Amino acid sequence: MLDPHRKIQALIDSFVAELGEIAKHIALEQLKTAFATAKLAPLPPRSSAPAAAPAPASGRQSRSRRGQREIEALRSRLLTVIGDNPGCRAEDINSALGTRTPQIAQPLRRLVADRLVRTEGVRRGTRYFAIGATGQAEVHNGRRPAAEAASADENPG
Repeated sequence: MLDPHRKIQALIDSFVAELGEIAKHIALEQLKTAFATAKLAPLPPRSSAPAAAPAPASGRQSRSRRGQREIEALRSRLLTVIGDNPGCRAEDINSALGTRTPQIAQPLRRLVADRLVRTEGVRRGTRYFAIGATGQAEVHNGRRPAAEAASADENPG
């Protein structure tokens, strides 16, 4: 006669094996259903020539370089917003212009490099100030900001 523990263990093993088969069957059915609803594009034939970039999906805009006119228009709009709102941050500029930070980052850097705009602070706390038409920084509380005063002292002229 079989040991009752072995008999119980055999029943448990067969039950676990049957559960595993059912789980596999369910997973396969779900995969079939998921892939049946997704329409996959056929693979292009293999060739030695490099493949062209895929066309953007409908509804999505392709990334392209901005034209010089568009950049200049954005620069002038940036200067206007910064001039009207001294000390504004990038998120304030984005709110005013309806833009996103990556769109204005490069033109802002150019404005700073061209000394049309000056900054205070770092990273998200950076505030922007327009520089007056004479090329001098706006005077706050009767004196120039320390960074500009130091650079003016180093480079007189």
